[in-house]
Order: sequence, then C-alpha cells, then structure tokens
Amino acid sequence: MPNYIYEIVSTGQQIEVEQRITEPAHTVLEVDGELVTVRRLISGAGNFMLMGGQWAADGYSQPLGVRKAEKILGKKVSKRQ
Repeated sequence: MPNYIYEIVSTGQQIEVEQRITEPAHTVLEVDGELVTVRRLISGAGNFMLMGGQWAADGYSQPLGVRKAEKILGKKVSKRQ
C-alpha cells in the first residue's frame, strides 16, 4: 500500500498515512487522540526510490547506447569527450 503525506490544516504539520490507492483522500484524521482537518499533499518526488548501489554498477545510470555497445562487445566502453 502506498504512503501519502497529509498536512494538518491548523498547524501545518505533515504526517504520513498508509492508504489504498482506491480510497478517497481523507479530510479528517485522528492525530494524538484528537480529530483534525487534513489535506493530502502532492509529492514531487513520488514514492519510488532506487535503493542500494547496484543501479549504477549494473549500468542503469549510463545512456542506453553505451549499455547496448557494452553488451554487444562484452567489455566496457568509454564515452568520447
């Protein structure tokens, strides 16, 4: 289930809430035993993160042409400067 960031309208405090994609956005949540009005924020970064160092080691950080050339030649290819 994805996490969404909500802002408490009265304080501006942000909280993270796990909720199904199919559920509508909350307008009221219970925080610290009290009901507060909230609004869901749109995150610019999204919730997709590449974890670990293997993405660069596997060549995903290189342009597609370089990866194809390395696969065909079976060796590392340096880019022209």
